[in-house]
Amino acid sequence: MAPFSSVPSLVVISDTGRARQIPIPFGGIVLGRDVQLGPPFSTDKFVSRSHATVQRRGDGVEIADLGSANGTYVNGVRVHAPAPMQDGDVLRIGEILLKLHAVAASRRGHAGWGG
Repeated sequence: MAPFSSVPSLVVISDTGRARQIPIPFGGIVLGRDVQLGPPFSTDKFVSRSHATVQRRGDGVEIADLGSANGTYVNGVRVHAPAPMQDGDVLRIGEILLKLHAVAASRRGHAGWGG
């Protein structure tokens, strides 16, 4: 398996057991039941067409619900207003679980990964 990108991304952890990475571009991304994202998004009846938006904010990531019928949750807590997310947070939209993989600012200055 190829290593995950160093840009902030969401990793689908609830679909087929196979991790799928969704990079978060500088302009942000709208998560929803759109054919562009494909399964599991396009096939989850609990996901709204435009469910939530994920934006990069400085060194962090912010989630906002877009008025979805079934809500957006971070670590089991419903999001009512734009909220920051931290590395490792679990996002739930519909029946889909996604884990945030964010680059920690403190790690950016290191030349190697060691190991």
